[in-house]
Amino acid sequence: RSLVRSFARSLVHSPTADSEHFGIAVVEAMSTGSIPVFVNRGGLREIVNENPHHLCTTLEDFAQKTFRFLYGLSEEERVQERLLARSLSERFTVEEFESGFQRIFTELTRAHVGVVIRVYGPQQSECVSLIWMLRAQAKAAGFGLTVWVVATEAGNDPLLSSIYDQIDGATHNDVKVVYLNQQFYTLAKTKAPKCTEDAANHPYIRGNAPPKTEDEMKRICGYDNYVHYAATDHALSQAVGDNRVTHVLVTNGDNAYSPNFMSRAVKADVDVVFGDFLTQGNRVTAEVKLGYVDLGGVVVRRDFLVGHGVRFLNSLPKSHADSAKDVHDADFWYLRRLVKRLHAKVKILHDEVLFYHH
Repeated sequence: RSLVRSFARSLVHSPTADSEHFGIAVVEAMSTGSIPVFVNRGGLREIVNENPHHLCTTLEDFAQKTFRFLYGLSEEERVQERLLARSLSERFTVEEFESGFQRIFTELTRAHVGVVIRVYGPQQSECVSLIWMLRAQAKAAGFGLTVWVVATEAGNDPLLSSIYDQIDGATHNDVKVVYLNQQFYTLAKTKAPKCTEDAANHPYIRGNAPPKTEDEMKRICGYDNYVHYAATDHALSQAVGDNRVTHVLVTNGDNAYSPNFMSRAVKADVDVVFGDFLTQGNRVTAEVKLGYVDLGGVVVRRDFLVGHGVRFLNSLPKSHADSAKDVHDADFWYLRRLVKRLHAKVKILHDEVLFYHH
């Protein structure tokens, strides 16, 4: 009490030591309205927000600034300075320290979902919708969110730029565009399985549409193969390289998920989460068995990805996939390897997919 009374009677508090500053004592004095005059070093600068009127570099500085606060201010100005001192000290109360630590640790421990979206030309509007939807889910769940968008075929830089503009990437600062050069696609293309005209016109590819033209066939044969997976892995490496990320959602650009998908997937507390899917408009209830696994939308824990060097190229069918079954069988064997060899914990979410390859 005696110390508080002494501080309160003091108009100026001026510790002159040029090292070993004890900030708490300074803040105690300021909390009573004592005006600070400090040496311009160390943490004392932070206490007064580096205000030059309160910081000194020489003894002359100390004399002049102390004299000003004692005799050079009007009564109104002096009151304002005392109120300012008290206001500055309130940032260092026990409550503020507790609140600050809570904010820091909440940020460090909360889930942060990195999303890898692989997209090609016709999926632009769906991709834009997907990003806005994921933003809403992350906000509702209290998760952090960063999105990496990558094109699965060459010549799509304008597409990526257009998507970035439409989702207002510059303002939200949560979307990163992964640009791959022509050499990447050319090299990946040489490693891609080749398909035939019959394969391109398979019912799984064609649906109810007319037979494909030669240009359309070339497009199909260059999609959903080595290039598709290689681009995925390139973006994935950037996502897992972000230390904020706790989980990664790898998704096709034309998927959409229910409002609770992200929350359920993260809170499942397993290594791999996938769900039901649609094939040619027909819903498939996912199971861990041949033909019932589709990793076109999968959530994986970052520490599992990093610890085991998981790459989606390893889920690539050994030869060109001529049907949905070939793709889903390859996904099943890939998932089985994750479980058997890497002991991945897996959970299937049902009723969480709104659209899948629509």
